[in-house]
Amino acid sequence: AAVKHVGAGLRAWCGLRLDGSYSGGGGATSSAADATRPTSGCSVGSSGGQPYAWPSQEELAKVAELRALLTPEEKRQLLESPEDVRHDLIMCRFLRKGGGRIPRALKACRAFLAYRRRFAGAIARSRARLEAEAIDFDDSRVLGSPEMRRQLRGLLQLPPRTGTNDGMPVALSAGRFLDIGSFGKWAYEELAEWMVSVLEQRCLTLHNQSIKEHRMAKAVEARDCLGTNLSQLLCSPRAFLNMSRVFALADMYPEMMGLMVTFNLDPGMRLVRILRRVISLLCPEVLSLCLFAELGDWGAVCSARSLSPAALALYSAHVQELQGGPQWEHLSADRPLAFKALQAEAGGLYRWRVGC
Repeated sequence: AAVKHVGAGLRAWCGLRLDGSYSGGGGATSSAADATRPTSGCSVGSSGGQPYAWPSQEELAKVAELRALLTPEEKRQLLESPEDVRHDLIMCRFLRKGGGRIPRALKACRAFLAYRRRFAGAIARSRARLEAEAIDFDDSRVLGSPEMRRQLRGLLQLPPRTGTNDGMPVALSAGRFLDIGSFGKWAYEELAEWMVSVLEQRCLTLHNQSIKEHRMAKAVEARDCLGTNLSQLLCSPRAFLNMSRVFALADMYPEMMGLMVTFNLDPGMRLVRILRRVISLLCPEVLSLCLFAELGDWGAVCSARSLSPAALALYSAHVQELQGGPQWEHLSADRPLAFKALQAEAGGLYRWRVGC
């Protein structure tokens, strides 16, 4: 049970919902080629090596078989659910999550329906705040107390048009603005309601984008590790347990994650190497779609399926707003590095002022 919670916690901290088998190398950084290289088998959630492939006729036939195996009560629950929850597209996500195997997809689908019965109240409150045709994630529609929203202010949601280079939405966050200890102060029920509302909105917006573009849309999670104190995970067991339980709810929503980008990694961060090793032991499937980029490796960060240059500029402005005060970056022995991105035009001239 302890190992199960730790494995879920690792997915929790990274915000991962990935499927697949690890195919990377032994280094701490993945190249742009690594980020787009398809892994073996069907478990990576793609069809024919295409990460956003629309359901094939063969998959739709299996979806029909999957539906036929549901009980009358389960079929009724699906019929009474929103379109994005009962559509063939999400059924295909279950199928791909299970590697194309109907028994695995059936088990995951039944767990999803049971989860929706358990959190029916939070789901109803979440859906009441959403627009049925929404494609862009709107953080203002997420449930949660003002204090919780203040603690989670570091998260930036970017729409498909300014997200990745291939037009997928991005959730960007900086660990240095997150007080992990606060997860130990809130009740599990409050945290779960917040998480359910995030997942419900992501499920709806990805479905609407998929229908509009005729491809299976997936979100990209990006984590800026500059100045992140990972030791917080070890110093607050209650917070880590809460995060493990709450973020494990993401397992209910299949194939919503396309890529996990972890950037601004210090090559000398021993804890990062340890964390990477532990992930490979406890949940190796997580590493199959992870991109680890060290400081200055912007070629990997902005690879074909990763962040667009516009996303970096918007994120940089977001960080400046969070820091507040003058537009100076104060560097010290404790904080020797800073990150800032600007939108530049061809032929433009930019100057940096440095004061000591």
